[in-house]
Amino acid sequence: MRRVPQGAGSCRRVSAVPRALSVALSLVAVVAGAGGLPAAAQPIQAGPWWPLGPLGGSVLSLAPVPASAGTVWAGAPGVGVWKSIDAGASWVPKLLTAGDQTIVVADPVDPLTVYVGAGGGLFKSSNGGATWTLLRPAGQINALAAAPSSPQVLYEAETSARTDLQGVAGFVTSMWRSADSGTTWRELNLPYQAFVIDTVVVDPIDPNVLYVSGTAFYSDPVFFSLSSRDGGATWQYIDGPWSPLLVDPRRPSTLFAVSDGTVYRSDDGGASWSPAGPPHDTGFFALSLALDPASGALYAGGELLPTPRQGQIWKSRDGGLTWSLAHQRASAIVALAVLAGRVYAAADDVGLLVSGDAGGHWAAANPGIAAVPIVDITPDPQAAGTLYAAFSKASLPLGGLSAGARPRGAAKSTDGGVTWAPINQGLLDFHGFPQLVNRLVADPQSPGVLYAALSAGVFKSTDGGRSWLDAGGLGTPGPTWLMNDVVDLAIHPHDSRTLVVAGTSISGGTGAVAAISHDGGASWAQIPDMLGRDPYEPAKLGAVVFDPSSPTQLFVGGRDGLIMSFDGGASWARSGLALPSGQAITRLRMDADHVLYAVLAPGAHTLYRSADAGFSWTAIDGDLPAGSPVRDLLLDPRGAALYAGTDTGVYGSQDGGRHWVAHNEGLSDPRVTRLVADPTRPGVLYAGTPGGLFVSPAPSGTCIPGDTVLCLSRGRFAARLAWTLRHGASVASGAGHARPLAAGTGAFWFFSPDNDELLLKIVDGAAVNGHFWVFYAALSDVAYTLTLTDTATGEQRTYTNPAGKLTSFADTRAFSAASPATAGGFGGPAAGSTPLPPSASRPEVVALVEATAAGCVPAKNRLCLAGARFQVEVTWLLPGTASTPAAAVPLSPDSGAFWFFSPESEELVAKVVDGRPLNGHFWVFLAGLSDIGYTVTVTDTATGARKQYAKPPGALVSQADTSF
Repeated sequence: MRRVPQGAGSCRRVSAVPRALSVALSLVAVVAGAGGLPAAAQPIQAGPWWPLGPLGGSVLSLAPVPASAGTVWAGAPGVGVWKSIDAGASWVPKLLTAGDQTIVVADPVDPLTVYVGAGGGLFKSSNGGATWTLLRPAGQINALAAAPSSPQVLYEAETSARTDLQGVAGFVTSMWRSADSGTTWRELNLPYQAFVIDTVVVDPIDPNVLYVSGTAFYSDPVFFSLSSRDGGATWQYIDGPWSPLLVDPRRPSTLFAVSDGTVYRSDDGGASWSPAGPPHDTGFFALSLALDPASGALYAGGELLPTPRQGQIWKSRDGGLTWSLAHQRASAIVALAVLAGRVYAAADDVGLLVSGDAGGHWAAANPGIAAVPIVDITPDPQAAGTLYAAFSKASLPLGGLSAGARPRGAAKSTDGGVTWAPINQGLLDFHGFPQLVNRLVADPQSPGVLYAALSAGVFKSTDGGRSWLDAGGLGTPGPTWLMNDVVDLAIHPHDSRTLVVAGTSISGGTGAVAAISHDGGASWAQIPDMLGRDPYEPAKLGAVVFDPSSPTQLFVGGRDGLIMSFDGGASWARSGLALPSGQAITRLRMDADHVLYAVLAPGAHTLYRSADAGFSWTAIDGDLPAGSPVRDLLLDPRGAALYAGTDTGVYGSQDGGRHWVAHNEGLSDPRVTRLVADPTRPGVLYAGTPGGLFVSPAPSGTCIPGDTVLCLSRGRFAARLAWTLRHGASVASGAGHARPLAAGTGAFWFFSPDNDELLLKIVDGAAVNGHFWVFYAALSDVAYTLTLTDTATGEQRTYTNPAGKLTSFADTRAFSAASPATAGGFGGPAAGSTPLPPSASRPEVVALVEATAAGCVPAKNRLCLAGARFQVEVTWLLPGTASTPAAAVPLSPDSGAFWFFSPESEELVAKVVDGRPLNGHFWVFLAGLSDIGYTVTVTDTATGARKQYAKPPGALVSQADTSF
């Protein structure tokens, strides 16, 4: 380990922060930011979790930010929320885990403010997603909108469950309005309640004019639209299209909407409608609309019928009079968003697509997004590194694209989960969509043989998933029984031709809920129904297990209890009577010592253990997190360890379930639905979640992101920061909190997420000198130690900053590049020697006075800081070139960054702090990561006062001015 001191080599400051003021401000921040979550317990295994993907997935909500170039939000229902600051080229790791429907709405003026409607409530972030506030609890939020002309005005529509006086369950829709950015709300009167609103659109000029559309449920669904001109106090019915619906911001009386796959247009506020294409003879079925507010270009996304696996995007430049095909790919385009010629599209098969030239060219834009819910994961026992996954698309809103879920089928990876390919040939439904696969099971004795349990029965592949055939017609109506949804499947541990399945029957008292095959699925025999269930209710069995030590003993469990056989399925008996009634058995596991484990649906206890073949049971989930049901249980094949997948992560036990320890490092989605051990690699575990697949331990050479760990350069480098603050005899210390910004750039904050203290950048300079280059710049003179680890080699570098210094620093020989020929892109000139020398002259500060401005308005090249009072702009200059504006990236209400050449490489951070309680002035901090010459202009829009901070070329400089 090499220690790099920061003493004489540190850059001088413009105006040194008085030590007393710095300490006082920092101590206030420490007191205000005290607290936090307790440290997680030590995991059983040393290795953390690492995400495997698949990338992309069910993104249905897209929100480009009008006030910030390159910032866009994406929401996936049931999964979470992501943010990109480089126009979709990369995405910050998931900022919010959300359940049910997830809708994202960006504030049209403040690029740091965003609202998310998800299962359980409406959330708001005012600092770009660093922290979140629950504005109000809610049911399922189906629609959310902010008024473009008055962003403080919000509208929200939700659906909640209810039971009427006769005890009949149903739902009720309510709609709410806030006039103060979500602080207070009032409920609006609606003409109907037995319907679901799935679209709310606010007029671009008048915040009291709005349109809603949705679905009413009577004997048949009825689609409708409403309008209001008084903020929702009264409503008018619109006879015409229903969803989605758009208002042209240039002509607010012009509306666009979709009805039955056709785009319609209204020029009189919805009073009358006419078809607006694309042409009917194309066979195009529209699902989504987007309108470019700058050019007026209209985009329609959907699918080509009768072959719905062909998704299309059409474009019109004249309001729907004529159309041209802008893009075509394998499956439906389910969401669109457009801003200033940049178009974002969500497709069923690849996730996100982006076009930077108004639909001329398209590229996948998924780095960092994992929104594919994992249903099952099966490693191939015959081929190391081969994985099979079953996954689904989360439910769409009622009245939207479909009533329920659009399944996504199965996929295969032959490189340990790095890349995935669909394996759905033969698993498509009559619409051409992949069916929902409940279980994938690989034959442990026959290479390439794979079984899939799904609603249409059991399907078998003998070529590793390339093709599938129906195994015996199990899901086909027969003369005596019908299993209409196969939920689980187990293979005999020593005779792979013996299979047992369990599922759901809707055929009354004679319906089969379990079946056995002794010929590899060619034929099936019904297992007797012995559970004494209600003959008028559908039966459901959802768990099957063989005793690995006595293969003639097997168990089948479900909603109505547990049955068992000791003779390989020839005869059956009922067991499990000691289990609580009303809780379905969802998983069964058995170890080599004949100990049986049962996972139950949510209740007082969800995990039980039986040592006598299910005749008596003991709950073993006592010290698992209260209220967090167990979803899966894994018996470690190496020994007696148990692993429980829960809604709050993975927990391990080495004493049969008496005590559990958390094992969640790196698990960005804690809702674990599936746990599997790799049979070809002892000690390797897989966890399936709504946010993709994870493996533990993490592969060598990878960084696991966390609250205090910043991962840079595609996960190769791990950065950690520790700070220390002394005040007299008192000493405060802590770890810096990581904030990812782009692939090679990130920040740390110490005391408040609104106040970044250090910006860090790592650049691949292999093409220049065979090394990675480290740049960092501080916005604080607090003492800190920055530790960087190259996870590929284990090499470390430690950089220290003493108290009282404001430092910008570069080390262009920090780490040796593994392959100089594979250099990354540093968008500017070479940085020079190692380290770069401090500036020979103090950067020039020029005070200017101009007329009072009307307030800061965020723009592509402008930051608005300190409550939007201060306007910050930067221009940079290379020899022989004209001065060029830098692009702004908001980070928090008080800080932001600028990039010159590439959005993945920030060059400067600016921060404005209100120091008036201490010295009567605002404080300006500038931290440079570039030796290029630049000029920073800071304007106080309240007084008109302006200052320029000019940095000459050839130096890295951090600056502080505490007398603005």
